[in-house]
Amino acid sequence: MKKTVLIVDDSEIDRYIATRFIEKSGLFDHVYSLNDGEEAYDHFKNEEESKKEKGDFFPPTIVFLDINMPRMNGFEFLEKLNQLPTAAKHKILFVTMLTSSEDQVEKQAAMNFPFVETFLTKPFKKEYVKLLAEKVDQKRKERNE
Repeated sequence: MKKTVLIVDDSEIDRYIATRFIEKSGLFDHVYSLNDGEEAYDHFKNEEESKKEKGDFFPPTIVFLDINMPRMNGFEFLEKLNQLPTAAKHKILFVTMLTSSEDQVEKQAAMNFPFVETFLTKPFKKEYVKLLAEKVDQKRKERNE
């Protein structure tokens, strides 16, 4: 099974930095990004179309999700993703909140979603890649994948 990262963030600079660190690490097979929660929601809602477009890289293994975005923020995305009946959402190993917010209330709210595993603060750091690659391996062992 491919290790794929989806970055959902309205900041082009933040997407670029995270993508570069992930690609340079060699620990993941593919990384791609979407601009906001609405694009990400459509990506999962239209599972067949996304599978055709991304092939073995859909669904992503990890979703990096910003909280504060226009159109649909991170929490709205999590709510809508949680309501989707698609199989793709169940194949995501976990969501990692990647945000500039250090608000404990927001952190707790995010961690209340069953598929949110970690809450990391920006800026994206190289250490995050190794940490999350290890979490992917751990989760796959737990699921016997």
